[in-house]
Amino acid sequence: MAIETVFNLPFVEQESFFRNKLNIPTQKWTDLWKDQHAKGFMIAGAYKADLLSDFRAAVDKAISQGVTLEEFRKDFDNIISKHGWSYKGGRNWRSEVIYSTNIRTSYAAGRWQQLQDPEVQKFYGYLTYRHGDSRVPRPHHLAWNGITLPADDPWWKTHYVPNGWGCKCKIFAATKEDFERAKAGGNGEAPPSPIDPKTGEPIGIDKGWGYNVGTATQAKYSILEGSLARLPDDIAQALIKEIEAKDKEAGKVARRIRSTVKKEKKAVTSADDTALWKKVEGQKGSNPGGLYEAPDKQRYYVKLYADEGQARTEFASNAIHKMLGVEMPELTLRDWNGKLALVSKWRTDLKAMSAADMIGRPGEMAKIFQASVLTKNWDVVGLEFDNVMLAKNGRLVMIDAGGSFKYRAQGGAKAYEAVPAEVKTLRDAQLNRQSASVFNAIFDKNAWLERDGAEGLLKLKKTDVKKAFEQAGFAKDEVSDLTETLWKRRQALIDRYDLESKLVPQGFGKHLEEFKKWGVTRWQPNEVNGLVNGAKDGHFFTEVEALVGKFEAYAMQNVHKWGRGVLRGLFTEWSGSSSSKGGATIKLWAESRFGKVTKYHSGQTSRGEVVTTLKEGLRTSLQRAKLPQETVFSLLDAEYEFQQYLMRRLHGYEEIPAVRFMSKGEFASNFKKGAFSGNSVQSVTVKVDGFGGSKCVRMSIRVEDTVKTYYQGRKYMHFGKGESEYVVVGRAASANVIR
Repeated sequence: MAIETVFNLPFVEQESFFRNKLNIPTQKWTDLWKDQHAKGFMIAGAYKADLLSDFRAAVDKAISQGVTLEEFRKDFDNIISKHGWSYKGGRNWRSEVIYSTNIRTSYAAGRWQQLQDPEVQKFYGYLTYRHGDSRVPRPHHLAWNGITLPADDPWWKTHYVPNGWGCKCKIFAATKEDFERAKAGGNGEAPPSPIDPKTGEPIGIDKGWGYNVGTATQAKYSILEGSLARLPDDIAQALIKEIEAKDKEAGKVARRIRSTVKKEKKAVTSADDTALWKKVEGQKGSNPGGLYEAPDKQRYYVKLYADEGQARTEFASNAIHKMLGVEMPELTLRDWNGKLALVSKWRTDLKAMSAADMIGRPGEMAKIFQASVLTKNWDVVGLEFDNVMLAKNGRLVMIDAGGSFKYRAQGGAKAYEAVPAEVKTLRDAQLNRQSASVFNAIFDKNAWLERDGAEGLLKLKKTDVKKAFEQAGFAKDEVSDLTETLWKRRQALIDRYDLESKLVPQGFGKHLEEFKKWGVTRWQPNEVNGLVNGAKDGHFFTEVEALVGKFEAYAMQNVHKWGRGVLRGLFTEWSGSSSSKGGATIKLWAESRFGKVTKYHSGQTSRGEVVTTLKEGLRTSLQRAKLPQETVFSLLDAEYEFQQYLMRRLHGYEEIPAVRFMSKGEFASNFKKGAFSGNSVQSVTVKVDGFGGSKCVRMSIRVEDTVKTYYQGRKYMHFGKGESEYVVVGRAASANVIR
């Protein structure tokens, strides 16, 4: 067959690939896994045969007739209307996923068949990867662009397209000459393919996409065995008949698999009958219960709470902890002689831990901390440090979350509020000695770990949280109350750690990771009159000076060689007067980075006059520095990140108490309803006397709003007992009037 003929054929291979699939009812997209998709057609959540058949007809039409996405969406809407199907996700997103996934996988499978034609192989024995995600390039896919390898290279087993949801990359036939050119350009060898532990796939490939859809087409239908194991008998038997009609040998395998599954199900049913369980050990905690053994020798711990609501609470809290990445026991709620029992599968792979052991696992304990804060689990580590254990797989397992939400660990009610006070109370030795001893040690060693442990909150879905409370059996109004309160607590924690990066300039973090290499331990703050003024650590001043020296060297090496002089000059000018030329530069930098408008400068208060004065000051300042504006602003960016680094080590994630003295006019225009909102950048202090101004407010400032801290005088950077001045962004901060 001539090459031209092969590539000009109607694309029957694509249609054939799709039409050879069997309809597989599924609840979720992982019910068919990897190469099973080459033999099975599914729509996640479509379990009814007629619904699945209608979707199949719509997709077949799209493939064979070249239907556009918008036309397919009309069919999608008609199918939804006809069947009343409730699906996850928005209409546009869901319809595009169904359309694009089937179009692209069938195209790729059909193209693979064409590329394997012997006549094609004579001339084109190689394949070239071409990146196609031009709108939002995926870094790894982009890096693979131009890779040219023999068609039988093992790399294509996992990297043949598509390589993920929405992947538009394609594979093209290549000649030996193409391969030699690619080799000369460094694209003739398969790149390393380390496995991503989060997905189980080579890095750059989405979970479940690390297979070759083309070679999977040649597999027997017996690869669908995983789907047979979970289907009801009637659906499974019908599917076996379809398999047998296409492949008799695969049909035999399918029947054998199904027979084994039925035997296993019967055994499981017997083991599930709690009347046949034997008690082997007694109560192991403060609540009634015991260890039981089922007929299949599997052991379970049965816990009976005095209040059934606490059993439901632990069940829901357990599920939410899992959502946040904490390993938890496998729990079920069961009737136990007329009472609601909490049943957990007994694990023999767990061993006890000490407080020191927990401190030695800071990353996992940080996640456990934040999950416990969210669920208000006061008994996080246990009275005897017995609520967190170590599994043989090296993971920490939290074995008891019964003291969550509205219940104390040993029973009794407590309030579940929208404000998560536990970020502090779980670290207060007077309130919770056990948890404080663990988490203070962990977070004092690394000032950023508290935030790191909260990152899972961003992935938490409200629908999943609600479902956890529903599955626990709470009444409808209680489900709503618990869900809404938890969601408010979640947002409060997101705001505390600025997980959504609302407070820092775009691109923040460019320098911070380098600074963290210089040390991450917390300094213990020194308070004078309730205001933090340096640290208790005796070596603090010496260490800060050394860090400043490191930063200045870093700024000169990585931003500009004049960095130290420019930054010292700007803040020395500010120290003399915030209305100086250097002050104008800092204010305009703050406007560009934080969007906070300068209200007054050099006595000017109208916006037009302020802007004119600022620009003139900036022009003069830049002339002195002999640097362009963006270079100076980049130096201030680095200074700001260094300030964040220092303040995080001193203040953690608590707000900084400080005071500002001012005139009656400034007070009247900036203090509103318990908050003070000042200039684009302004100075506050920890010195409570010695300043003029008829008005003074005490403010609570976030670390993210601090630009600079230094002793007002000749020292470039210093914390002292006399006065520490903070240069801060003038965003609204909670405040109360001192005078």
